[in-house]
Amino acid sequence: MRVAALATAVAIAAYLLSGIASRLIKFLSPTPPAKAANALRFGILGAAKVNKFGILLPSLAMADVRIVAIGARDTRRAKQVADQWGIPKYGDYQSVLADPDVEAVYIPLLNGLHYEWASAALHAGKHVLLEKPMTANAAEARALADLASARGLILFEAYHWAYHPLAARMREVIRSGELGDLTQVEVSAGIPSLSAVLQAIGLQSRRRDVSSKMDVSLGGGKFLGQGCYAVSAARYLLGEPVRVLNATMDEDIPGSQADVGTRASVLFTGNVVAHLVHAPLGTGFNVVAHGSKATMSVCNYWTPFIYHHLRVTRADGSLERVERVFGEGDSNFVLQLRAFFNAVRKGEKFPTTAHDAVGNMELIDSIYEMAGLRKRPSHAPL
Repeated sequence: MRVAALATAVAIAAYLLSGIASRLIKFLSPTPPAKAANALRFGILGAAKVNKFGILLPSLAMADVRIVAIGARDTRRAKQVADQWGIPKYGDYQSVLADPDVEAVYIPLLNGLHYEWASAALHAGKHVLLEKPMTANAAEARALADLASARGLILFEAYHWAYHPLAARMREVIRSGELGDLTQVEVSAGIPSLSAVLQAIGLQSRRRDVSSKMDVSLGGGKFLGQGCYAVSAARYLLGEPVRVLNATMDEDIPGSQADVGTRASVLFTGNVVAHLVHAPLGTGFNVVAHGSKATMSVCNYWTPFIYHHLRVTRADGSLERVERVFGEGDSNFVLQLRAFFNAVRKGEKFPTTAHDAVGNMELIDSIYEMAGLRKRPSHAPL
C-alpha cells in the first residue's frame, strides 16, 4: 500500500511539474508566427529589465504585434536591446514618439516618470500600454485619463494578472453567492527581497535603500512596486471602496518616507473588509475570501500561468473542491498584450482602463495618508 501511494504521489507530482515546464517553455521560448499585415506597431520607452516579460517575449508569440523601435536615455543601451531582439530602430525617447511608424508605446519607466512620458506619448498620438502603477498619485492618473479620453486613445494600466482566466474565475466564485455573505477578504502581494532576507537572519543591518526604485521623489516605495497588486486585486473582486479603516507602513529607516511594508484594512460596499498586506518577507500573491457558508483560498494570482490553485472549503472546514484554470496555457503577459491589441484594433473592452487606474491611485493615496506617510509627489508639473 505504501509503495502504491508513493508511486501515485510521484506520478501526480510529475504530471504537475510537466505542466509547469510546458507553460514556461511556451512563454520563454515561443515559436514566432509570421507577422500579420495589420500588426500593431510598438515602440518602447526605456531599456528596463521588465521589457523582456512585459512586451518582448509576448510580442514574439503574437502575429498581431511588432516591435519597431526602442528608446532609452542612454542610446547605447537602446542599441544593445535592439540588436539582441531584432528591433529595427533605436534612439532616445523623443525619437520613438516622433516616429510616424510607431502606433503605440510600452512604458516601463520608474513610477515617477510615468505621467511625464505617458502624457508626451498621448500628445504624440500614440496609444499607451503603461506599466503599473499608472502614476505616482491620483492627480496624475486623472490628468492622463482625461487626456487619453480627449485624444480618443487607449491608455491601459498593465496589471497583467487581471487577464488570466483565474482572475475572472475568482470574481465569479465571489459573486455567485456560493460563499454566502462575504465578511472579509485577505489579499497579499509581495515576495521577499534579498536584502530583507539578509536582515531577517542578521547578516545585514537595517539601512537606507538608495536605489532609484525607493526614491520617494520618483514615486518610490515597495507599496507602489509590489503592494499595489493587492489594491488592484481587491478592487477587481469587490468593487469600489467606502473608506480606509486603518493603515500602517514601515519605513526602511525612520523618517525616510520610503516604505518597505504595509498593512491596511479597507471597507467595501456590503460591509466587507479587505485586509491588504505587503511585507518585506511576504509569502506571495494570495487571496482568501471568507463567507458565511464557505471560504475561497487562491494561491498565486500574480503569475497563475505557471502554477496556482483555487480552493473552496465549507464552513465546517471540509474541502469542497480545488480548481486550476489554465485556458490554453498562455501567460498573463501574452493575454494582456492580446487584450491591448483588441482594444486598439477592434474597440474591445478591457478591465484595466484609465478610469480604473484612477480608482487604484485614489485608494493608494488614501492608504499612504492614513499610514502617516505622504502620498507620492509629482515629478513633473500637471
